[in-house]
Amino acid sequence: MCAMFRRPAILIALVLVCLPVSWASARRRRPPVKTIPMFPITGTVEATEAPPATDAEKRVAFLRQLKEKAYHRYRDPLVILPPKLFLSSRLAVVVWDTQPPPPNPIAQSTAVPALAIRAGTFMPQVWVLNHEADFHVINHGRKDVKLVVPGRLINGEKVAPETLAPEVDRVIPVNPRGEELADKAVRFWSFPLRLTGFPSAIGRVLFVRSHHFTLVNDDGSFELPPLPAGKYQVSFIDRNRELLTQEVVIPEKGKGELKPLEVKLTLPYLMEE
Repeated sequence: MCAMFRRPAILIALVLVCLPVSWASARRRRPPVKTIPMFPITGTVEATEAPPATDAEKRVAFLRQLKEKAYHRYRDPLVILPPKLFLSSRLAVVVWDTQPPPPNPIAQSTAVPALAIRAGTFMPQVWVLNHEADFHVINHGRKDVKLVVPGRLINGEKVAPETLAPEVDRVIPVNPRGEELADKAVRFWSFPLRLTGFPSAIGRVLFVRSHHFTLVNDDGSFELPPLPAGKYQVSFIDRNRELLTQEVVIPEKGKGELKPLEVKLTLPYLMEE
């Protein structure tokens, strides 16, 4: 009887002794996961707008002054003030020649990031995308609106206005394509957006040959997505103009050595009404 129970007990003891050894050896055999340290590029922009210089710019400035006087002095309800264009509606920061980020193992949200139309305006006014991405627009209004892309051509023909129904997510065909992509020296494309019947609706879509970009906040601050150590070209784009490009070096240790950028810019006088 004792011999009968002794044999299973010996087997169980051997299994318990061998298990930790096998687990330890399995751990030793696993190659260490190599992680590449990533560091964000941050900074602040101190921007001023250049005074009107050309005759056309001076005429626009004069008309704006008249509108502001009519609005503030006479409270004319028919006067539409020119929009106050903050940095977030003008300046984009782009890092060129970067590799696409690795796929995120965490489940992505199914919500589609899009430019929204609310009360006859664009939210936000400037939208930045990689040139291979689709552009979505959602009309958060109570009626249909017509979205226009002035000067946009496809196969030599003007793009017809898009009619957007309320609460509908549409993919708008304004992406650069075909011959536009052939010239590798062209790093970005900027397309203006308008709403028929809404003169103050000023928007713009900026497509870039990069996977790392951001908009400047109204207080001048910005933070780009994290990047590994290396040399990068960082550009500041004012809606459709590349104002400044400078080299930024992310050191191996990154944190503590990468100082925030301090950039001073003079923005061209904005002619858009």
